[in-house]
Amino acid sequence: MINVIHVLWSAQYGGIQRMVLDLCIEQYKNSEVNSSILFISSKGNYFQEFDNAKIKYTTAGFKGGRSFSFKKLKKIRNQFKKYQIVHFHDFNPIIFLIALTTRKKIIYTEHGNFGFNRRLTFFEKLNHLVKRYALKYFTKAIVCNSSFTKSVLIKRYNIKKEPFVIENGAGSNFFSDPQEAQNYKLQIGDRFVIGTSSRIVEVKRIDRLITAFAIFQKEHKNAVLLLVGDGKLLSEFRKKVVKLSLEDHAIFTGFKRNVHDYQKMMDVCVFPSQNEAFGLVAIETLAIGKPTIVFNDGGGLPEIIKQVNQYDVVDSEKGLVKRLEYYYSLNKKEDLKKETIRKEVAKMYSTQNMEKKYLNVYERLLENVRD
Repeated sequence: MINVIHVLWSAQYGGIQRMVLDLCIEQYKNSEVNSSILFISSKGNYFQEFDNAKIKYTTAGFKGGRSFSFKKLKKIRNQFKKYQIVHFHDFNPIIFLIALTTRKKIIYTEHGNFGFNRRLTFFEKLNHLVKRYALKYFTKAIVCNSSFTKSVLIKRYNIKKEPFVIENGAGSNFFSDPQEAQNYKLQIGDRFVIGTSSRIVEVKRIDRLITAFAIFQKEHKNAVLLLVGDGKLLSEFRKKVVKLSLEDHAIFTGFKRNVHDYQKMMDVCVFPSQNEAFGLVAIETLAIGKPTIVFNDGGGLPEIIKQVNQYDVVDSEKGLVKRLEYYYSLNKKEDLKKETIRKEVAKMYSTQNMEKKYLNVYERLLENVRD
């Protein structure tokens, strides 16, 4: 039995939390692995999902990245001592140092939070400096979620050891509440739905989607933009929609636990992110057969979509408009064959495959210990 504890900063909904949840669900099915989670902060709107899946976890109760108490640090250290492997998914220098004192094997998964498209604070820059030394000298294995993430990590942190690449897997245990989404479905009616589902933050580049939709909608009055998610730029994009006179053609739902119900409403899914580390959400929409469009500067996203259709990777807002025109005019019967291809590609990124690859990394580490 391999004992692993995953370390996350919080249970605030995001791709990392979703990935760790799916990984733990698969690890619970595997008699060879005993896993648990330590949340450093007790904040988050995603705890219910971990509770529903009966995932074991504890919280350290930290309030911020630079707040700590010796009592809480001692509690964390005692937790780490119960396991053979400490698997970090977020980096915090103090928590990492505590793990080092236990002499346990440390794995770090780089999920690609590199801070693109924004100015880093002094403490973030300091954190990156410490992280460079931690990864180079004190981490037994590094895993990246895409080839894009791997290339950035090696360059930014001057990593000499070869990181593993293990793509995130998309699970099938989606929370669903069709009744909750019914009001939005009635509001949309039979209009052509262009949608996205993500956090509304800089890296997601929702501005590119809104700009392209404004052009597309001029010629297609029955089109509607469905934006599912929340984030600090939500207010800014609401104003942008009003400025472009699109308020009757754009729907902001805010955060939704049952995001899958909204993805099903979309005729075309667009993820306009720039330098996205992986893009699990694209796997989710491909799995239900939806046409999925991304940008060529989307980091790990093009790696996925090129396996389906290279023309669904665009280089500009104009290119996105052209691709939306294509799907608008496409006969649904003509799209059935492509729908099958999308679903087949999505199957390659299963949570089962992800879990097997992580197990292989764990076993390699522990074999080295026994040697």
